[in-house]
Amino acid sequence: LGHSPYTSSTHDTVELIGLKITGGYLPQSNATEVDLGLANGAGIKIHHIQGDVILRRCEIYGNVANDTDSMGGGIMIAPSWNVHSNAFCIRVQSCVPSTVALVDCTARDNIAALGGGVYTMADGLSLSRSFISNCVATGSGGGLYS
Repeated sequence: LGHSPYTSSTHDTVELIGLKITGGYLPQSNATEVDLGLANGAGIKIHHIQGDVILRRCEIYGNVANDTDSMGGGIMIAPSWNVHSNAFCIRVQSCVPSTVALVDCTARDNIAALGGGVYTMADGLSLSRSFISNCVATGSGGGLYS
C-alpha cells in the first residue's frame, strides 16, 4: 500500500504496455494516510515528477478507493509526495507530468471520491482509441478528473 511502480525525477517518458489491473481495493484510511496520498490510486498509482506518461493496451477495471478523499479509482497519475521529490519540485518549479496518453486502453467499473476512472494532475491528457465507462465518483469526475 502506498508504493508506486515507478518514480522518476527526470524528463523521462514512462511507457507502460499491456497492463491488466483489477480488484484493487483501498479501505477507509486514517488522516495520516490521506495526507501522504496512500488512499489514492486503487488500480494503479504512478508518481512521476516530469516528462510524459503513456499507458498502452491497458485494461483497468473493478478497482475501489473507498476513502472520502480518495483520488483515482482506476488510475491516478500525480507528482511523487515525498521529501526528496518535494525539494526537487521546488528547485525546478514543476512537479507534474507534461502529458498523459491513454492509447488503446479501457478504464471501467472503478470507484473513488474524485476521478472514479482516472485522476490526473498532468498538464495535458490524450485519449486515443480508449474508453472510460461505468466509473463512479462520490465527489467529482465519475470518469475523469483533471
